[in-house]
Amino acid sequence: MVPFEPAAPVVPGAVRPRVTIVAGRADPIVPAAQATRLAELLRGAGCDAALEWVAAGHQLTQRDVELGRALVGAVAVPVEGGRR
Repeated sequence: MVPFEPAAPVVPGAVRPRVTIVAGRADPIVPAAQATRLAELLRGAGCDAALEWVAAGHQLTQRDVELGRALVGAVAVPVEGGRR
């Protein structure tokens, strides 16, 4: 889940991306410590990172879909015609 550890400190910029990480408490592939570390790295880089735990393994759940839908709804920019 954590693709790399930066060699140098990350300097937060003016942009503050919003990120939601959904991690399964019973995930046999990604240890909880990696999900937590990824959230820390993103926050340290200036992201608005939320870490959500679900009672699941490495598979997608309905809660993943709900959280993804909420994130997209919160950051989507309306387009011409009033639709997102």
